[in-house]
Amino acid sequence: MLADELELGAPPYITLVASLPALPPTPAAKRLPISRLRLDQRLRALPPDDRALLDELRSLFALTHRDPRPTDADLVERARQLVPRLPSAALRRAVAYTMDLLTITAALRRRRRGEPPPSDATWGYGRWTRAIAENWQEPGLGIEQAFPWVREAAEQVDRGDAIALESLLMRQFWTITGRLNVGHDFDFTAVALYVLRFQVLERRVAYDAETATLRFRRLVEDGLASFAGRASA
Repeated sequence: MLADELELGAPPYITLVASLPALPPTPAAKRLPISRLRLDQRLRALPPDDRALLDELRSLFALTHRDPRPTDADLVERARQLVPRLPSAALRRAVAYTMDLLTITAALRRRRRGEPPPSDATWGYGRWTRAIAENWQEPGLGIEQAFPWVREAAEQVDRGDAIALESLLMRQFWTITGRLNVGHDFDFTAVALYVLRFQVLERRVAYDAETATLRFRRLVEDGLASFAGRASA
């Protein structure tokens, strides 16, 4: 249906964006508003060049969550090659902010392991790497004015609370990309930001489902263990 409308001359981004259900106000939703299959079907309506660029964006963001993740240097290089080709300041900022999140997290984890400030140019991305290295022992890495949540992230890294840390980073990304979307209603930027936010939401929903499954299995195992104990008494 969407492809037919495009062939008839309907403005492609108006038609595409209008077909996408609204995302929730926070990434804490329990269900996706649209399946990945249906989203991908709608994205086929994009012009080939735009679809290829969006695929690069999706790939970069997917890599940031992959386990094991590529090296910091690989991610930095990919971001540096992609950012200049993005058509809007909003998308460039979205990538830069994501790389800021990764850079800050990498710094906190390095510091937690007792490593010295990094001296190479490939460990992080963006304009905060020098400030972080120069304020390595400061609780907020010297960047709290720009990132007020950095001390909370540091505490979560020190506690080894990966769940709380990821939730914090997701909320920051969600807030920033929501602001960046203002003024982009029916263009490539609107579609790209929707897709990137969808990927974050998809990861959160999948993680919640996985956590619930593990919790259920533990309850079953505990119940069986309890039953076995009573049976042998």
